Amino acid sequence: DTWRERLLQIEKTEGMKETSSNVCWVHTSNLQWDLAQIVETTEDDSYLLRLSCGSSKTVPISQTLPVNAIDAQDMDDLTKLQYLDEPNILNALRRRYAEDKIYTYTGDILIVVNPWKEIPSLYSADCMQRYQRMGA
Repeated sequence: DTWRERLLQIEKTEGMKETSSNVCWVHTSNLQWDLAQIVETTEDDSYLLRLSCGSSKTVPISQTLPVNAIDAQDMDDLTKLQYLDEPNILNALRRRYAEDKIYTYTGDILIVVNPWKEIPSLYSADCMQRYQRMGA
């Protein structure tokens, strides 16, 4: 799956609204985090989760991470995110990439994601002025 396809899959999953407090990130493989709906909290401090693929999984609460609010996902500077961890950074970059916003700051550091395509408005005078003001 490309980032764009994965993002659409996450957003279309029924009941997976990132604005609700009943979702979290769960590590599903060596290099992947998945958005999961918290179905219930068990007596042994674990969550019963419904993954975006539809399957269920029980994991210790300590192995999950909170999700940033949806309105925080499109910030130009990741240091403004409430939760600055691997899955939230990757999700913010994925969302910005899907909207052809390939430049994202993390404090003084500029992260650039190669779009592998031409983005006509990327080097417009307005866009360049905006980034010059941010860097000043």
